[in-house]
Amino acid sequence: MDIIIPDDCNYTRFTLVRRLSNLSEKPVMSIQHDQKSAVMDTVSHYLRGISDPSIAAQSIQTAFYSSTNLHSVNESGDLVFQPRDSLVKTILDGNVPAHSSEVLGLEIVNDMAFAKVHLDLPDRHFYDYLTLLKLSAGWKIVSKTYTTVMK
Repeated sequence: MDIIIPDDCNYTRFTLVRRLSNLSEKPVMSIQHDQKSAVMDTVSHYLRGISDPSIAAQSIQTAFYSSTNLHSVNESGDLVFQPRDSLVKTILDGNVPAHSSEVLGLEIVNDMAFAKVHLDLPDRHFYDYLTLLKLSAGWKIVSKTYTTVMK
């Protein structure tokens, strides 16, 4: 197994590459195109919702499971839980400035997915780790853990 650490980022990102010694051996993670598209649709609802207050409530409710909490650490090092709807309120209150966003990574295993997202705001970077599950209603974000890096 090789560990690749890119030089072009200000945070550490690891990508594990598995070399298959036997062609008949199947990789542990297989991303089917339709599942990848469905997961990306859910992540896109989230990204559109935080970018456009006029669709924030609908987009966030579509992307997130209803009881999802957002997790972070405050200045004192304490764990902070925020309900999903506090994110909608923050957007509607105009507290999310214009920004760019990108999906840095995506992994899918069976009915579980993980997306790493970067938001570039004028004065800070947000990094989100989103955990998604494939429920009967489709892919939903069930956990968001984030950190802020000031510029």
